[in-house]
Amino acid sequence: MEVHLSIKFTDERLVTLPYIIAVWINRVKQGKILEPNFNIDFSDLKETKEYHAVTKVFSELEVIPPKELLFLTLQLLTMNISSSQVLNDNKLSDLKSSLFEMVKIIENISAIDIPNKQELIDKLFLHVKPAYYRIKYNLGLMTSMFIKFDEKLEDLHEIVKVSASPIESLMGCPIPESESTFLTMIVGGWLTQHGVQLNHKKIAAVVCPNGVSVSKLLQVNLKSLFPEFMFLESMSHREFSNYKGKIDVLFTTQRLPTDIKQYIVPSLINEREQNEIRKTILHEKYGLVPNNVDLNELIQVISKYAEVKDSSGLLKGLSSFFNKNSFVSATNVETNSKLTLKDLVYYETINIRDKVKDWKEALWFASEPLLKNNCIGHNYVEAMIEQYQNDSTYIMLAKNIAIPHSRPENDVYQVGMSFLKLNEPVEFEGGNFVKLICVIAAVDKEQHIRPILQLRRMAESQKDIQKIKDAETKKEIFSVIEKFSK
Repeated sequence: MEVHLSIKFTDERLVTLPYIIAVWINRVKQGKILEPNFNIDFSDLKETKEYHAVTKVFSELEVIPPKELLFLTLQLLTMNISSSQVLNDNKLSDLKSSLFEMVKIIENISAIDIPNKQELIDKLFLHVKPAYYRIKYNLGLMTSMFIKFDEKLEDLHEIVKVSASPIESLMGCPIPESESTFLTMIVGGWLTQHGVQLNHKKIAAVVCPNGVSVSKLLQVNLKSLFPEFMFLESMSHREFSNYKGKIDVLFTTQRLPTDIKQYIVPSLINEREQNEIRKTILHEKYGLVPNNVDLNELIQVISKYAEVKDSSGLLKGLSSFFNKNSFVSATNVETNSKLTLKDLVYYETINIRDKVKDWKEALWFASEPLLKNNCIGHNYVEAMIEQYQNDSTYIMLAKNIAIPHSRPENDVYQVGMSFLKLNEPVEFEGGNFVKLICVIAAVDKEQHIRPILQLRRMAESQKDIQKIKDAETKKEIFSVIEKFSK
């Protein structure tokens, strides 16, 4: 089998495999073959190298039912392989893609730039290929009972478990703790081998019930504000209640029944709140009190003890250093989506109307383009209205643009935005008089993030907001939107 597959089995597997084959042959010869309705679908195994090797090695035996050959193939696929020259099965190309996505998520959450990513992916593939069949068919799952990795890998282990979602989606089932332990050891060993220090950053989570748009925006803001923390993906209340992993710090818009240290934050944080939150949390967690630094005075101190060749360059460098924790801009958010604001808000999705009778009617008119383009169903508008009645404080950007939205499961069919400009403002709950409304339809936590960050940047520009309020045509509105879609 090793010759046919160009592989070498581990010593442990090499000891057990002959017994597995011997019992299998004995069972088949006694006529005790697999039942026709055996509940494993073998169709995806027929094109593997292992199946072709089995048919060649056992070709001289008496006629063996195809399902029995596939059963032995499955046993081979669950064997751990220590080395291999050929591991490029077409059937498992999606698995490599999933591993690539997993490594990217690990990088994003941990803020670690993983060296030689492709080699790590190949190494993970060497382990995950047999594990794929073990997990998928619930055969011979490995045990981590006697394995204890270094405590510095504990935080990494939580990140690896969260990052394994692409593989779980491919398999259609969760990865057992035993298998994720081995994945953590492989990733942790790789980082250690390449000199990457695994520090003890606190693991933070953002819990927000107000739909994926606001929760993801809040998570992006906090992640840039607190590089000291490793942030998990933003969660709803239900996702948080079902999450079993480690969380050190919790940011939430509503107090939750938990023993985890939690900080109540507004859904949309302004600059003053940003500074206060950072000062409070760093003081509580690390005993630090950030001070406002006069950069010119700092340069004068530096000049006393060192030669400054470029004062203006040093000033820019220091300014960038001390402001590196400010909110991220729409241009440096990492996302697979290339969508910009103008891709979603354009002539067909912009409406201008003189007035409406109330905020509910405003939401229906604002949603018309999305309904017409089949981005959302009528249930989505009803869900936005119901949600807004329960919480009227979270859907304003810079007190200029209302951004009503709901969760993807409420009849969202594709990502989209629609923009309504009212000549006469409508009063929303809480005494907000609104002229500009942008309805957001999100299908996931990623595609719409760059456009919504660009929308927020536009909302913060009083000059450009006034241009939109004064606009009489869609063309005038779109020209402003285009300006912020870079």
